Amino acid sequence: MTSLSRSWVEIDLRAIANNARNITQRVGKDRKWLAAVKADGYGHGAIPVAKTAAEHGASLLAVASMEEALALRDAGIAQDILILSHCPTALVPVAVREELILSVFDLATLQRYEMAIVAGETLSVHLKIDTGMGRMGVLPEQALPVLQALVRSDKLLAQGIYTHFASAAEEDEFTSQQIESLKRVLATATEIGLTFSWIHAANSAGLLGHGPQFGNLFRVGIALYGLEPTNSAPLLRGFQPALRWKTRVAQVKNLPAGHSVGYGRTYLTDRPERIAILPVGYADGYRRAPAAPQYVLWKGERCPIIGRISMEKTTVAVPDGLRVEPEDEVVLLGRQGEAQISAETVAAWLGTINYEVVTAISARLPRFYLD
Repeated sequence: MTSLSRSWVEIDLRAIANNARNITQRVGKDRKWLAAVKADGYGHGAIPVAKTAAEHGASLLAVASMEEALALRDAGIAQDILILSHCPTALVPVAVREELILSVFDLATLQRYEMAIVAGETLSVHLKIDTGMGRMGVLPEQALPVLQALVRSDKLLAQGIYTHFASAAEEDEFTSQQIESLKRVLATATEIGLTFSWIHAANSAGLLGHGPQFGNLFRVGIALYGLEPTNSAPLLRGFQPALRWKTRVAQVKNLPAGHSVGYGRTYLTDRPERIAILPVGYADGYRRAPAAPQYVLWKGERCPIIGRISMEKTTVAVPDGLRVEPEDEVVLLGRQGEAQISAETVAAWLGTINYEVVTAISARLPRFYLD
């Protein structure tokens, strides 16, 4: 694919479909899986990813906000959609109308949602239990009033219950404690006559066998995109990364010895040197500081980044002997020939995680889909 843009992202939906099929096979017949497509499908495009995941086995979709959910509905996606984060009370009637599923985090939230629903209408909800993540959710010891309120309610349908593991791939003992906390809440719910269709806690790490597999629903995010959950939870054979980030050469020129490159003059040529300017920078999500990417791929060769990355420009050194031309295609993330820059590699350079690498790619860059 050749783009007319200065910098662009390619998404291979065949890789997404392949990963979804692998997930469906690994989950098995007795459990189902939910495709997390929040943050615009982890930067891959929520709508095409959601459609592909649903076609290849995902039973539910999950997003972070009402805006993300409505974008899927506007695209004609009828799949069950769970909003994982806060939904303003004023938007509850919209959730009812669009048949969306909201998360309930405490008794006050539940009561506000109930009051926003007119008589005769219902809203499906999933109850979030904070078993140790310390973010949103009701604490297990405070769950009984919420469970009782769900039993009494004729407006809220308790479809699911879930928790979020703080360190599923690294800390088995604490994760086991989280599971036991959720089990106690489930036991209490059973005692008062409340049952849930969906119980979910296991994430991509659990799916891949690097963490617990508690519940009957997997929440799969990062693995769907062919990326590793953590360094200690690598992908299994058969999963494929779906995203490639490319740019093109804007200018090639020769600099004399002693010439500075970029703001702050952090790089000085120590000999006559050939450089290339790429029209991409931190406004596009190509990180400047405190750490930056180290090299790009140009005709399968590693070309080191020199000087500071600017808002929309990056400078690279041209290796001796490499024949280059303006408008040549350069890979910032992905494969070119036999060489590859993975999201995990970039994350290591930046001191972060692959999740941030792909979700930080600016939405202003066009996405092109291969299917």
